[in-house]
Amino acid sequence: MPWLPFVRSGRSFIFIPYNAVLEGNGRKMTAKSFLIGVSEDSGVSWKFVDGQQVTKDTVGHVIPGYVGQLPEQQLSQTAFVPK
Repeated sequence: MPWLPFVRSGRSFIFIPYNAVLEGNGRKMTAKSFLIGVSEDSGVSWKFVDGQQVTKDTVGHVIPGYVGQLPEQQLSQTAFVPK
């Protein structure tokens, strides 16, 4: 479920959490992360940045002056036996 949009430095931003599952070569990887939507025209059009590498220390590079919470992130990898 997307978070509510907000405005910083004349741009609109939105966090969109996602869950991804990748399987291949006998391994399964799951990722819980988020996209950061950026609009320069009040939400008419959007560009998206993958937030998987974004931390509280680096979010200011994408959203100037942002000091709030970030959506939950998690990455895990497991081996599995194909059916």
